[in-house]
Amino acid sequence: RFGRLRRHRTRGARPVQSRLATTPAAGLGTRRGAGVGTTKGFSLVEARELWGTMSRLRRLRFDICVNNSGDIRESLLGKLSGASENFGPIWEPGHPYRRLIRAAGVRYLLDDTVSVPSSCPNVYDAHLKMARSLGEADLCLDDLVSGFGRTLKRRAEHVGLHPSATQECRLWPRDKWIELAERLLALGLEVSVFGSEGERAQLRTEFGHLVERERFSICVGGLESFLRALSGIGVMVALDSFAMHAAFFGGCRVVVINGANDSRIWAPPGSVVLENGGSCPRYPCYNSPSCGDGLVGLYSCIRAIPVERVLEKVVAASAI
Repeated sequence: RFGRLRRHRTRGARPVQSRLATTPAAGLGTRRGAGVGTTKGFSLVEARELWGTMSRLRRLRFDICVNNSGDIRESLLGKLSGASENFGPIWEPGHPYRRLIRAAGVRYLLDDTVSVPSSCPNVYDAHLKMARSLGEADLCLDDLVSGFGRTLKRRAEHVGLHPSATQECRLWPRDKWIELAERLLALGLEVSVFGSEGERAQLRTEFGHLVERERFSICVGGLESFLRALSGIGVMVALDSFAMHAAFFGGCRVVVINGANDSRIWAPPGSVVLENGGSCPRYPCYNSPSCGDGLVGLYSCIRAIPVERVLEKVVAASAI
């Protein structure tokens, strides 16, 4: 949609999308758009690569740089990109997203901003607000779901399980995933467990006793194969991870088993969120847990969520 943004202000704009990432900002920069990022292990090598990236971006002479997170480091990179206009969000005081970024001074680096109040905690709503400010006045949340996802004739009784996440505090116990799969199969639902190629052996070990079942499958592979597989999934059960967002954009109904993060910020629109944060006085800790001190059980915010609660929500979403 960026090709249509701000037509009332500039024609043929070539926006840069600047975002925070966990990889060095290197080798990026195209006329269709570019991504830049920061890394905690920033060395002289990365600094040289960043300088080269910024130089390439400046030569492209972009009209608008759109910053997603509102972090001062991101906004500085946007300024260095040489775009005629540096645009980004200002998260108002009290907004939970400010716990995740460095927001002080960011407005001094931005040429134009959109204010996001604390009453708008979810990033989907915030980015919708940004898009409308950029000229997409008629954009709604339904437009975020890909046309591919909307037109698929998916089967409601096909349930996807994605048990992986990048941090231990986001993980639901594997024995509970196994029990959930077994109970879904007992109800006559079709079940597919997803993972990366590197998880193939682990998934075979954990779910191998179900492989011979007619309505069960283990699906491993890269991002492209996962996105293709979403075409047959009616309900996706996922953690606080990329999978829940991919399932939303693919048009699936999403059940999220949430851990230490603030689900108000990240849960996809319309998703069902299961969490047990009330058991911990420090919840949410935004995936920076301190529950190893014995005050509460380790990662109890997610580990204590019972299979029965998840099963109930999945069955309701499957409409059986």
